[in-house]
Amino acid sequence: MHDSGRTETVVRMPDGRLMQKRWDGRLHPLEDRTDLAAVDATSEEDIARQIAEGPDDPANDPDDPVRFPVVYPPPEERIAVRLDNDVSTGCAPRDQAIGHG
Repeated sequence: MHDSGRTETVVRMPDGRLMQKRWDGRLHPLEDRTDLAAVDATSEEDIARQIAEGPDDPANDPDDPVRFPVVYPPPEERIAVRLDNDVSTGCAPRDQAIGHG
């Protein structure tokens, strides 16, 4: 891709071919460099091992939030508070209070 600020994307055609969609809308075929013989020769165990050893596997990232335990806050407890009239008259009306409205 060139650095002219124009966007180019890759699209997969219905027949499976990959095409580069250029900034002006033209489609340019991309060469398929997949080594299908190597893919076919790879066992399921090899694939699992490669995934587990890969740097992009979240299980290998100690800072990945998925590894952190889920912590739920304790349940809320209903309480009652009695206020003197002079305190309650200084409070904003409920519809103007923070978090309401």
